[in-house]
Amino acid sequence: MELSGKAAIVTGAGGGIGRAVSIALAENGADVVVNDIDEKKAERVCNEIRALGRRSLGFLADVSKSKEVQALVQKTVEEFGTIDILVNVAGVSTPLLVEDLTEEDWDRVLDINLKGTFLCSQTVAPIMKKNRSGKIIIISSTVAKLLCRGSGPNYTASKAGLLGLTRHLAFELAHYNINVNAVCPGPTLSEIAPRTAEEIEYTRQRIPIGRWSTPGDLAHVVVFLASEKSRQIVGASIDIDGGWPLEFGGDWEQYYKRRQWIAGLMGRRKEG
Repeated sequence: MELSGKAAIVTGAGGGIGRAVSIALAENGADVVVNDIDEKKAERVCNEIRALGRRSLGFLADVSKSKEVQALVQKTVEEFGTIDILVNVAGVSTPLLVEDLTEEDWDRVLDINLKGTFLCSQTVAPIMKKNRSGKIIIISSTVAKLLCRGSGPNYTASKAGLLGLTRHLAFELAHYNINVNAVCPGPTLSEIAPRTAEEIEYTRQRIPIGRWSTPGDLAHVVVFLASEKSRQIVGASIDIDGGWPLEFGGDWEQYYKRRQWIAGLMGRRKEG
């Protein structure tokens, strides 16, 4: 298999995209450390990986905390001997209009999505440099190149920051035969944001290929980037969106109605 004998860490691996990536890596031969903040979800994914005949370890860690990231990396090396692959999936969203965001909302999203990816990548880098080999894959989003109509400006900013981080890490680490690349999902049926059946259909009709992406669609690309077949891909961002940006338009009324609907769900809607 493509990744036989490789050791991987996947952050935010308890469900959605993280789970799909973890399973796909294991199906292709990798042993996987499943990081999440939900113990039950992490253990469920670990059991799925073990059922495939691969080793797996669940590890609870908040990726925005440097000490917890260091513990995650140390435990991985203790159990698997090294780290060959890091997939930064962990992310959160606060789907509010700019005037509804608090400073705490802003910090939480930037801390987990952007700072967390930085800390994890920074901590595994010395191990990969010593091995003169490694793959770091960052899950950004097509919103980094557009804007997010399903979440707030803090989410858009965090995902745009991840693309800048990807390029900088790629430049610094390529000399050590470490490939750093980003994957940019478009509309994906995952767990990060609430959606109504009407919204799912509304969006589907505006995706040129006529269907939403699934976590599995992303996982296939991650496996490719984690393999030696991607050895000449450095600092790239690969869109997985069914052609979504081709139809992206300035539908302000639809955008505002959705923001107000979500704010109402959260009990934080502001009038006027």
